[in-house]
Amino acid sequence: MRKDPKIAFLQPKIKWLKHKKFFEYAGGAGGYLDFFGYPFVRGRIFGSIEEDIGQYDDEREVLWASGVALFCQKKIFERLGGFDSFFFIHGEEEDLCFRAHRLGYKVIFFPGVQVLHYGGYTGNRNIFKKTFFNHRNHLVLLAKNLKIKELIFIFPIRMVMDLFALFYYLFGFKNFHTPSAVLLAYASFVKNFPRIWKQRHQYGIKNFGYPKKEGLIYKNSIVWQYFILKKRRWAEVFDKKPCSSKLIKIF
Repeated sequence: MRKDPKIAFLQPKIKWLKHKKFFEYAGGAGGYLDFFGYPFVRGRIFGSIEEDIGQYDDEREVLWASGVALFCQKKIFERLGGFDSFFFIHGEEEDLCFRAHRLGYKVIFFPGVQVLHYGGYTGNRNIFKKTFFNHRNHLVLLAKNLKIKELIFIFPIRMVMDLFALFYYLFGFKNFHTPSAVLLAYASFVKNFPRIWKQRHQYGIKNFGYPKKEGLIYKNSIVWQYFILKKRRWAEVFDKKPCSSKLIKIF
């Protein structure tokens, strides 16, 4: 980080304390978004977590570094305005790293250090709250950081995909409580939209839009790849080749 002043954030390899050979849900080997704002990490796509067999031991630039273990330069953290307190539980580090990219900084996954994390302790104790903040906060993330023409294109498609997510929760959890979190997420987003839109300009960062660097945004749908094409591992989606790593499916 001292050698390269353009590095704003570093993330180590994050593995699961409960199953130490596996990547951890919230961090893995660095975070990304697909074109419609769905997050995933190398080593975990939705509910499938990969075994670490050294397949992601390359130091590389990523879109976001997990807040589980985030190493940063204080002056850059302050320049970016710090974490947005409106987020809570989900997405605040993604929003912060997105702003860093908009200013030309780098976010780096550094595999030479690893940490063990007791994953999901906060969110999994209340699935309704986890679902609510996950959906709402990623709508906020897009609204704060993308160009208006990107939002006009993405939001209608995102709404349809979240409608499918609602039915997925309905049949998966077999109750109305969890699916209702998706509807309430949209209600909260609409209610708070004036505040959210105002925040687009409070940081003094004018470069809206997805990063132009290749490889930071998956330009298709990770939802399609995972749920329709049944691709569970990073290598299957991005390298177009099979991978021998074992999987743990947590939902």
